[in-house]
Amino acid sequence: MDLNLPLPIHDFSPDTLLSLVERIESSSGFQHFIFREAELDDLWRQVEYALVNAQSSGPEHKDIDRLRVLLDCVVAAHDLVSVSKKEEAMAQLQAGIRAQA
Repeated sequence: MDLNLPLPIHDFSPDTLLSLVERIESSSGFQHFIFREAELDDLWRQVEYALVNAQSSGPEHKDIDRLRVLLDCVVAAHDLVSVSKKEEAMAQLQAGIRAQA
């Protein structure tokens, strides 16, 4: 796991979120946190896109609430990583994993 390169984010599965938690936990320098922020940017876009698609299906779509919670967790983790608060960012992603259960 090379922390000096951003990880391509292809989905927002619990495994992907867990991988990001592990990468944040291992990060230590400013450059690492820049890359983690970029990874969270990609994750944010994917969750937001899924939420918009679910909402376009109608307000009763079964995934809307779960995706809203997940998006809130991802946005919070992104903001926390940007100020090097890795413990709090990891906790937000772990909450996102639980929201998908």
